[in-house]
Amino acid sequence: MRPGVYATTGYGHWYNAQLTKDCGTIPFLFHKRYGYDAVLFGQKFGEYPNQRFVPGVRLDFLDDGDDFISLQCRYIADHYRQMDVFLLLGPYQAYIPIVQQYRRFRPDGRIYLALDANLFWMESIDWDTPAFRWFLKTCNVIATSCRALQRNLNRKWPCVVHYIPNGFYNFAGVDMTVDFDRKENTILTVGRIGANGKNTELLLDGFVQAAPKIPAWKLRLIGPIEPSFRQKILQTFARYPALSRRIEFTGALLDKARLMDAYKKARIFALTSLSEGGTPNV
Repeated sequence: MRPGVYATTGYGHWYNAQLTKDCGTIPFLFHKRYGYDAVLFGQKFGEYPNQRFVPGVRLDFLDDGDDFISLQCRYIADHYRQMDVFLLLGPYQAYIPIVQQYRRFRPDGRIYLALDANLFWMESIDWDTPAFRWFLKTCNVIATSCRALQRNLNRKWPCVVHYIPNGFYNFAGVDMTVDFDRKENTILTVGRIGANGKNTELLLDGFVQAAPKIPAWKLRLIGPIEPSFRQKILQTFARYPALSRRIEFTGALLDKARLMDAYKKARIFALTSLSEGGTPNV
């Protein structure tokens, strides 16, 4: 039997974009470099075109008819023999019974908790409870991608928090050389446009204010657009129709080569998130 690396989520389902973030990339590299069986399990949420970038990673979808904690606990009971490494993203309270189930069957297993941390989230956690202290103690590696948060958490949490920045994997195999002569007067952002916490409204309003002073510049927003943000876009273009030629919403770019080209051409990358911590994937 080959060793296995398994990953799950603290909210029940996977997003397509996560397959090429550390959630999917770490299992993919375990499989590619060390021959592990690599599995992401959870409930299905839409389609997963990014699965083509992580060949060898299997998606095991759970039923929708029960709460996801019970579903994951049953899954572990059926698959624990292969679950040598267990990857968790974020210190969700929901993980406690899931990890208890894993430890019941695999006291020898290795658990990696990637905190995906930001200050607001970490400060809201009631960490000084017996259940959460046990959860931290049973994880073999706990890490954040932010040095400031690492120092903060190491002062108060009863565990060692390591600094492990999020990695980048060149799925498209593109030339990473940046030619500054090819740079364009473009401000770029990439992410879930209009999602809570991303603060896209600030970027859009800021460009509207600056646009008369920088007539040669454009704003490009790459990523799926939250339905709640579409009204903001319509209102902006109705009030400033000329800016519709200078503000581009591309939607999600699933072609990694095209996305990398957009990064390489942009002269400015803007990250307006309210609570970003560490080294985000973008």
